[in-house]
Amino acid sequence: MKYLLVIFLWLPMLVYADDNMSRALVAFKAANYTLAEQFWMYAAGQGDAVAQYNLAYLYHNGIGVDSNDEKSRRLLRTAAQSNLVDAYNKVLDDAVQPATVEDGLEAIAVTDPQIWVKTQEGKNYTLQLASSRSQELIEKYFSDNALEGKAGYYKSKRQGEYWYALVYGSYKSVSDANEAIAGLPKDLRKWSPWVRRLDSIQKITSP
Repeated sequence: MKYLLVIFLWLPMLVYADDNMSRALVAFKAANYTLAEQFWMYAAGQGDAVAQYNLAYLYHNGIGVDSNDEKSRRLLRTAAQSNLVDAYNKVLDDAVQPATVEDGLEAIAVTDPQIWVKTQEGKNYTLQLASSRSQELIEKYFSDNALEGKAGYYKSKRQGEYWYALVYGSYKSVSDANEAIAGLPKDLRKWSPWVRRLDSIQKITSP
């Protein structure tokens, strides 16, 4: 690892930073949490709020690192102060302190869209927006509507075929989720969103 990082440091800083976040996600999905921590640690030191939040997630849950709630809260506050906000802030529920939500700011977990679905609180509710047998189409919806950190998609099998469904937000109750529909952008409301409990989605999600 020492030599790997030395090689990367020869690259222009902006290129390294982007590559660093990409490699962190690859490592996370491969359950190589120690490597993910190292890449996120570098990006967090450069002021990347997404990396700061993801490190807070690791430290709060003791994933690949020793559990450290103090460090988790500190990172979460820093990410929130960078305006990393959304309706969902309960992945680190008991790590959230008043300082993280001042002026209405709420921290969010930002990973790739499929990991986003898996890391939400199962007892919460989400809004299903669209589904298709085409992963490319769902990814296009996700990208065109700039949903990173606010939404995700999951894959499930129906009658022998894989389907992909786009979901938005994480809400503590059915009523909260229904109320959120009215505040969605017009381009998202046109899909007639409907409420689903997240653990029911997580149970049917295919790898």
